[in-house]
Amino acid sequence: MKNLILFLLSVACCQFAAAATLEFSVVARDGKPVPWVVITAGDKTVETNSGTAIMDQIHKAFAPYVLAVHAGQNVSFPNSDHIRHHVYSFSDPKPFELKLYSGEPEAPINFPNEGVVVLGCNIHDNMVGYIYVTQRPLMATTDIDGRAALSSNAPVTEIEVWHPALSLDSLTRLSFPIDQLNQQNGVYQIRLDIDQPDPDPQAIRMKDREQFKRFLNR
Repeated sequence: MKNLILFLLSVACCQFAAAATLEFSVVARDGKPVPWVVITAGDKTVETNSGTAIMDQIHKAFAPYVLAVHAGQNVSFPNSDHIRHHVYSFSDPKPFELKLYSGEPEAPINFPNEGVVVLGCNIHDNMVGYIYVTQRPLMATTDIDGRAALSSNAPVTEIEVWHPALSLDSLTRLSFPIDQLNQQNGVYQIRLDIDQPDPDPQAIRMKDREQFKRFLNR
């Protein structure tokens, strides 16, 4: 019995030791950091029990600009503006419509299908946002500094990368074998052949929002 317990403890320790965090840095062709890059990895077998994700509307903009969710996850669309919005999408993975409303909508929207969902507002044409729906278990989105991290108990051999600017239709995804990526100080380097406007007002606004939330929760 004692030997069995020791064996189980050793297995658990090995599993814990196998957990690893992979850090990534994504830049544009000019070397500037690229926020809102979605990085995913793992086999497409995820069955999500994730909670409801939030796609807010702040200052006539979707916040965040890019939201990554698992297939089958619910997304709520609160309207934090003092004006009404009419949110919709014609994208194949999830066409839907939330007619003119303010505050909280009646119910969240479920996103069962993998793909890119482009969001718009029928009242404010300049409002554009993206929901990236994935079946892969590991996902992360780069911050204002172009940094993101994936944590996994299993070896990661390949990642998939998406950003709206990779193609005109915003559907293009790129695959990178991990062993072919350069590393600097333990951080995997990814360079995308895109132009990155500087600064990104959405990324700055979201960073300020997160800092404010942390201040309130102290």
